[in-house]
Amino acid sequence: MSVLLTESLIAAVFLTSSCLFYYQTFFFPKTRISDIGPEYWPQLLLAGMIILSAALLVDIYKRRKALAAAEEDKKPYPLRFWYTLALAVAYTLVMPLLGFAVGTLLFCLAIMSVLGVRSVKSLLLTATGATVLFVVLFPKIMAVPMPRGIGIFRMISLFFY
Repeated sequence: MSVLLTESLIAAVFLTSSCLFYYQTFFFPKTRISDIGPEYWPQLLLAGMIILSAALLVDIYKRRKALAAAEEDKKPYPLRFWYTLALAVAYTLVMPLLGFAVGTLLFCLAIMSVLGVRSVKSLLLTATGATVLFVVLFPKIMAVPMPRGIGIFRMISLFFY
């Protein structure tokens, strides 16, 4: 299957499923506790997915000739997929032990290394920035309870959230 067709199908599936799920949020039970109901975050995220999926389809349409030409020069890296999958599974399994903050930092460092980032400065700055962003976004702003880890890792997590 060509890259153009694959990317178009992925964008179309995301656009369609996002629209269907967005429609489903109108049937969430209503609460009178606050102005923001249980549908708020799903609708916000799904609206973003709809916009980005549509933008991706437009971008693919604009770049269709360049994508077709680039497909011939592309060399696949099949092991990267398996390394990425293994890291995601390991991240999920060790997060209860290491906690969200430490686990996310190590996961970002590992995944960026697998994907080919070689600059130590880029690795450290990007992984630290992503970890800070996720720690501020999920446990702080959205109040999502995240694993804190055990032992010293719990103390590190308690320092941040």
